[in-house]
Amino acid sequence: MRAALAVLLALATVVLVALLAQYNPLAMELSPFTWLCLALFLGFYAAIVVSLTACRRHPETVGKLWLAAGSCAITLLGGDLILNRVLEVHRYPKLVNDLVVHHRLEPGAVSEMRSNEFRATLHVNSLGLRGPEIATGKDAGVYRILMLGDSMTMGEGVADDQTFSVLLERSLTDALGRRVQVLNAGVDSYTPLLAYLALRTRLIDLKPDAVVLNFDMSDLVQESYYRTLARFGPDGDVLAVPNPEGGRTLGRSITRWVSRNLYALRLVFLSLQDRLREGKATLNDAVVSRMSDSLLLHTLAQDAEDRTDQWRAVFDSMERIQELCGRHSALFVVTIYPWGHQVNDDEWLPGRWNWMPEGARASDAPFRAVGEFCRRSDIPFVDATPAFRASAGGERLFFRWDMHWTPAGHQVMGRVLQSYFEELLARVADRPAGSA
Repeated sequence: MRAALAVLLALATVVLVALLAQYNPLAMELSPFTWLCLALFLGFYAAIVVSLTACRRHPETVGKLWLAAGSCAITLLGGDLILNRVLEVHRYPKLVNDLVVHHRLEPGAVSEMRSNEFRATLHVNSLGLRGPEIATGKDAGVYRILMLGDSMTMGEGVADDQTFSVLLERSLTDALGRRVQVLNAGVDSYTPLLAYLALRTRLIDLKPDAVVLNFDMSDLVQESYYRTLARFGPDGDVLAVPNPEGGRTLGRSITRWVSRNLYALRLVFLSLQDRLREGKATLNDAVVSRMSDSLLLHTLAQDAEDRTDQWRAVFDSMERIQELCGRHSALFVVTIYPWGHQVNDDEWLPGRWNWMPEGARASDAPFRAVGEFCRRSDIPFVDATPAFRASAGGERLFFRWDMHWTPAGHQVMGRVLQSYFEELLARVADRPAGSA
């Protein structure tokens, strides 16, 4: 027994040293939740030391106590792992923190996306794009379209072959009789700023003929948050948006493991974390990781906040993408689409009431703002809102609780973009040789 306790003490000492090195109470201000976790671990550490001391006189008693405690812990942990597999239905794509683009899809990962409304598998290729492996180089005669956007573009909740990118590739190839390739670079919670950085640092090397930025209603507020993290160069260009939680610390690794693998203990863990924050989520939680009524307030008729600076930030990122595409002879297109509450009173119910006051009415102001900017800046603009409103009333376009598109919603977006690119490529094909 003493040998087992000695080994356990050695392991606990290694963990304790690592925790104190990463969360030095003398060098940094710790949250109440972090203090609680450290206190619990110190209590466990002290129990090992006391047991080693008591083991000389009462080895049988100490052995029985640790056997009982270990059996309870193994039973609780094992039961919770099984409970998570049986009851937990919410699974999301695997993301990795990044020093330049904040976060990105894990290259080569296969993720199961599931909720009480959907179950789908997401495959990520080695380039970090959703879908199969592709050659970096482009074959002669291929028209390559690069899709930028967030989880709507990525295709949260639908299979790989149900995303509007895949539907667009198939329909354009069939309609035009030539090879069209549509690359899906959508990433959960991306905004124009992160899309610009991803395009500049990696994706422009794919030599797209057209770059499509799919603007989402969440982008306005999230863009402002990412800019608080941004690093700028002497010329004012954005260099990076590093993730503030990008370090691989032991505490974060434990948190990620608990969040992904446990059920009841995770609920206790998150509840304590929120309570010890006094109900205040971090800014990252509020605008990126969790649902928040601040994210969609600008889409409601009741919104009276001055959004001038927020729109200026979004448009600055769009202009940077436009300039980058111009230097690489790629067409830049901006699209916009609605969330369910902006389509009609029946879509995305009852989920919408988790994000906004019940009875709130939608505004078309965001569509007008982006459309007017694109016209001023001579950026081709595609508004998919009329198509979504015209298609509503039949098969659901949005999930009931989740805000994302169903396969039917992706079909609507695919048809909108098919019409645009069919007309565009037909005009290009009809031009006389040598014309501008």
